[in-house]
Amino acid sequence: MYLRLDHLYVANIDGYLGKSAATEAAYARLKGLPIITAEEIKTISDEIPLDVQHLIREGIRGSIPIDAISREKLEQLEREAENKPDIELTPEELQSLSRTVVGLIRELSSQKG
Repeated sequence: MYLRLDHLYVANIDGYLGKSAATEAAYARLKGLPIITAEEIKTISDEIPLDVQHLIREGIRGSIPIDAISREKLEQLEREAENKPDIELTPEELQSLSRTVVGLIRELSSQKG
């Protein structure tokens, strides 16, 4: 079964984005999906390259606390995002995101096995 998403919601408690969530966010950014967080990102795992951290932050379209999330709030953020221009990724940025995502997925997969 394939799931079609129009955004990624990240439940980043205390503003922290760990390696797994950062991998998902980097993949969403690579695919052009807007990222919505529960809280403003304060820190991202230092295992994520700084250039990728920057690209993840650029992909964030807003925050909605976990206890306030609703379809209406998501639609409101989508409307607000329509007024913000999308930040196009350069070929180098696409390559950096792609390389990072593939590497992190391999690493996370090997830890499970």
